[in-house]
Amino acid sequence: MVTRCPLTWGLFLGSTAIVISLKRRQKQRLAVSPSPSSPSAGTAAESSCLSPSDTLPECEVVFVLGAPGTGKGTQCQLLQERLREDNNNNNNRDNDNDGQVLEVQSKTPFWKHLSAGDLLREERKSGGELGDLINSRIDAGELVPSSITVRLLENAMIKSHYESVSVPVSATSNSLSNECIRFLIDGFPRSQENIQAWEDTMKRHTVKFVLNFVCPEEVLVGRLLERGKDSGRSDDNLEVIRKRFKTHQISTVPILAYFHKKNIPLHTIDSAKGVEQVYDTVAPLLSSRPTVK
Repeated sequence: MVTRCPLTWGLFLGSTAIVISLKRRQKQRLAVSPSPSSPSAGTAAESSCLSPSDTLPECEVVFVLGAPGTGKGTQCQLLQERLREDNNNNNNRDNDNDGQVLEVQSKTPFWKHLSAGDLLREERKSGGELGDLINSRIDAGELVPSSITVRLLENAMIKSHYESVSVPVSATSNSLSNECIRFLIDGFPRSQENIQAWEDTMKRHTVKFVLNFVCPEEVLVGRLLERGKDSGRSDDNLEVIRKRFKTHQISTVPILAYFHKKNIPLHTIDSAKGVEQVYDTVAPLLSSRPTVK
């Protein structure tokens, strides 16, 4: 008779519980009744029957990679805020002072920032078995199971898209649609396992390119220790920082070769420079400008 290791059984049962918990939460979120003012509003019963592929169209994704402290989150937030602002400014310039009509070939698209780390931290604060599991992994400087991370990202994309299409666009506006279908995914993927989990469920979304932020390790350590004074994050201490660097080198760096092999463009960004200098390097990769005809 074949006997199974207690550890193997424990991992199997734990993974099963996690998947069930995540599916239950997703159903609860999709069951929320849409706003009555929305022209496409349906009933809660109809929403609860929708699958992610029904509620989320094909999206465009940029993966943002880099060791802890390289400024991924800072740059993604700036890109989200400023590129949307640029689009609004472009809309105001569609007609010049003389009434000349400007033909807008393509305006600055809106990119929504999603941080894999922030989503995990939010989940861990929610408590329960899943939150405890995420807590133990992050506190140890280890990676969280890929299936959890991908599901949290998917839920966040669905939520962002739903909220965006609930906002009506003015009939006289020349702006881009409010529809949120472009995402900057910060801190993911970090391993081949992450990539596999993404392709298992999210392959239909287009990976436009990959941003890889690089910076000398001594600079990053200083940044994270300084951040730890105010962040309250349990992983912003020297011991865990060193573990995170090691995890990054072992798990993340090799996946850059994977993207190269898949012919997905890879842009390496020197993030040792000032915030504005880095932004000026990255923004043109994501933005496009109106032209006059």
